[in-house]
Amino acid sequence: MNFLTRLQLLGPLGLAALFSGGWILILVSLNTMHATDGSAQDGSLETKAVQFNHGSDMSIQAWLAVLGIGFGSVAYGLNEAYMHFFDSWCSHLARRECGLNYARYLNSQLRAPVLYGMRGFSAFITMRYLISFLNIAASIGYKFGIAKFESFQSRNYTLEKLIFRQHSLQPFSNGDVSPWLGDIPMNDHPRAFWYSNFETYDSDYNGVPRTPDIAMLGIADCPSSNSSGFPLFSGSQIQSWETVMAANYREDSGSFILADSHPGWARTQVSNSNWLDDENNTTLADAIVDYRIQQPDKIQIQWANTSNSSEIQVAAHRITYSVAYMLAKVTRTIKNESCFIAEVNMDQPRKIGSISGTKDFTTLLPQFHEWVTAIAANNGTSRADGITSIVRMVMTGWASASLNDMDSQQLGLVPEKDNPLKAEDASLSFPPLLMETEHTYLGCYVQAASLYMLVGCSALCIVLVRIVLGPPALTSWMGQHVYLALGGGITALKQRDEMLTGHVAAHDEFKRLRLPPDLLRPADWCPGTKKGEAISLSDVSMSPSVERPGAERLARPTISEEHFLQSSIAYSVNGDRDCQ
Repeated sequence: MNFLTRLQLLGPLGLAALFSGGWILILVSLNTMHATDGSAQDGSLETKAVQFNHGSDMSIQAWLAVLGIGFGSVAYGLNEAYMHFFDSWCSHLARRECGLNYARYLNSQLRAPVLYGMRGFSAFITMRYLISFLNIAASIGYKFGIAKFESFQSRNYTLEKLIFRQHSLQPFSNGDVSPWLGDIPMNDHPRAFWYSNFETYDSDYNGVPRTPDIAMLGIADCPSSNSSGFPLFSGSQIQSWETVMAANYREDSGSFILADSHPGWARTQVSNSNWLDDENNTTLADAIVDYRIQQPDKIQIQWANTSNSSEIQVAAHRITYSVAYMLAKVTRTIKNESCFIAEVNMDQPRKIGSISGTKDFTTLLPQFHEWVTAIAANNGTSRADGITSIVRMVMTGWASASLNDMDSQQLGLVPEKDNPLKAEDASLSFPPLLMETEHTYLGCYVQAASLYMLVGCSALCIVLVRIVLGPPALTSWMGQHVYLALGGGITALKQRDEMLTGHVAAHDEFKRLRLPPDLLRPADWCPGTKKGEAISLSDVSMSPSVERPGAERLARPTISEEHFLQSSIAYSVNGDRDCQ
């Protein structure tokens, strides 16, 4: 029997299912074992999991489909393998001197009318139930083998990978609201202004008794997603050392007045009671707000209640912002191909430069007075919002003025060689630009990967064993047994009409079926025939019929004695008492 014929008789679909399903599970396991380590949380226990080496960015549904195909194929192949092993075992029993107990054989069939199968071959019945249970467990359990966790990758980049746009005093730029106008403290996606710990001052952002420190950064333009060497993923973070303009808050002590004549001050009157403290605002009156540039690096703001009829008002508060160029570690988050400030760290404050006094910015204040008034007078604007709008406007003016002053500092990246921290400790590294990419990866639990490998290797071993065993001489196909019965190969010791109902198990109604020891392959049934020929029915003769009350006379065809005894089946009745 050639190899292709052997595979055809074994059932190529069952073999292919075991082979392909086993390889799928093995490859999934190998794809896990040779990958980057990661960890995933499983309830209250931390279980070891590793990222897939290939396909870690696929969806969970895709991986479940792959594993489902693998386990489904193995499940189908195991059922086919069970029938093959059962038939091979029964063929082996039939070639023994004792022969095959045909009643137990019938009771071991899948559709036998038995409760469990103890009247059949109980070991095989138990194996069949175990395979069914394992198939059910695998169809549920494999879904829990996939792990989902986050992984971070960091990489240094050169200076030209991040481009900065300098600030402009125009309210709108490229169709967008300029940061000095739009980056209010409540903005969740600031592009240029950062407020130090502002959320801790007042959760409602109204009636804030203090105002935050402010840092102004260069406006970063994220490179396009197809830029060479700079993968752009939403959620990625860019860390950089930059020159920022920092404004530190201080409340001045003493008593100050707001006179009717206020040279050097810009004044606005707002109908917004949020500017005044509750104890000083019993009448919910308007407030007047004065602001000025005291000197090139100082911004002063003061305000008072207008309820007093006097022309001179006592300031409720006066605050001063001191502004300088500082070194800061900035973290930006990429979202929808835009860069937004996530954090500005100045825990190691280093002053890089001072605000240049070469240009009198005071003359520019009236140009933006209306914008400041519109923001400060809004009923929903807190005191901190109003104050920061003034500071943002002035800082933007200073930053834009420095563009025409080559001696002034400009906002942007600080090269590592120019980093003052590097000068203090040369052993430390301060890359100007570090990108940290956060990905949600898929992987597999190590225990699950080991189980996939075990199941896959077992499936391939079963395929090999099936091929070595070859097709059995006696199969569970009904057609073969019908032919044996018609030819006299299967006979009954006694008749039980109850078995005709199909719902009564067999006992000892049949003789044992015994095959010749040299009948090993299906082709041995007809050694004298050529390939493709069938056994001639001319060898079949009619034996005397058997009569039963109320039944027609039935003629039982039998294979001729010469053909039957020499090449096919023999019976052993004397040894029945000694065989199980």
